[in-house]
Amino acid sequence: MGTNRHTLSNTLMLGATVMLTSTIACAAQPTAQTAGTQGAAIVTAANNADMSVNGAGSAVSASFPSSEAGVRRAAAEGAEPLRRYVQRTRMIYNYYYWNFAKEQ
Repeated sequence: MGTNRHTLSNTLMLGATVMLTSTIACAAQPTAQTAGTQGAAIVTAANNADMSVNGAGSAVSASFPSSEAGVRRAAAEGAEPLRRYVQRTRMIYNYYYWNFAKEQ
């Protein structure tokens, strides 16, 4: 049983598409930004995770995952912004309002 020529070309096109999109995704990843301060370089993105592991970072950043930054910011603004944030992102994060609401 031989392969269909259309199936083979579709497979090659699919493979080329996957390779192209993975190349674009890898090229679009941001690199660690450095800022010079009196001759010393400070790596902002790469050391952020190391600081929370070593305990050198702030206690706030180590107390909750970075994925919850938006919901924590909305909770700090008040009950109504938190309710809107949870409602708006319910299908993405599946957050529950009472997990982040401040007790009154």
